Amino acid sequence: WVNEQYIQSTPPEELAQHLEPHLVKTAILPEDHGLSPQEIAKVIPCLNQRAKTLVEMAEKSAFFFKKEVEFDEKARNKFLTEDARPLLEKVIAGFSTLDDFSAENIETLFKKIVEEQGMKLGKLAQPVRVALTGTTVSPGIYDVILLLGKEETLKRLQNVV
Repeated sequence: WVNEQYIQSTPPEELAQHLEPHLVKTAILPEDHGLSPQEIAKVIPCLNQRAKTLVEMAEKSAFFFKKEVEFDEKARNKFLTEDARPLLEKVIAGFSTLDDFSAENIETLFKKIVEEQGMKLGKLAQPVRVALTGTTVSPGIYDVILLLGKEETLKRLQNVV
């Protein structure tokens, strides 16, 4: 409980200094990673309300720091299917044309695709989440996309289609 309260109340830049050794210890980051506390702190706001310990926060932030996505096989087999491919291609096409890569525009694109396909958001969000993070559990999908940025998001999506 104390750890959780500390994580939730500490400013991200300060918390990043405590998170960094855990990222190195768990081999999420190499010792000579060269990231500043400000760069590490970017991931904290979308994790600090869920993580109970710094070790848990380090594990949940791996998708952001590792350049290669490590897939949970069950998640990959369930969500990165042939049926998901056309949806992921629509997301790629939509992102490619977005000049303003903002949360609002990302959400609008998702809603448009969901509406066109006559489906629920989860049917689109889960394959995208797995493609970007390797797992079915992550911060909110729009947060993940914004954290990774347009270029990295497109690269990861293209790697699975």
